[in-house]
Amino acid sequence: DVHLQAIADTDAALRDQVFWRYRPETVHKHSDQLFADPNVDLVILAVSDRFHVPLAREAVRAGKHVLVEKPLGITIQECETLRSMVSPEQVFCCGL
Repeated sequence: DVHLQAIADTDAALRDQVFWRYRPETVHKHSDQLFADPNVDLVILAVSDRFHVPLAREAVRAGKHVLVEKPLGITIQECETLRSMVSPEQVFCCGL
């Protein structure tokens, strides 16, 4: 089973829209708050392409499992660097 624990968005209107539709337990204004939330195990990144790698890096550093939509990154090098950061205990998946 999956439980939506928290959402994060800097756009207040989008945050409100997602909150009223899915009713998560917690609403964060910034991704760093979401990544620091001990109740969040998996982060789903559904953001503009240019934010995929930077946010995935932060989530991986925070020890979260990560699901990111395609494309993972803009360059092969940034994707390879990100891949090297993922620990064997973490689940990391690209492709929605």
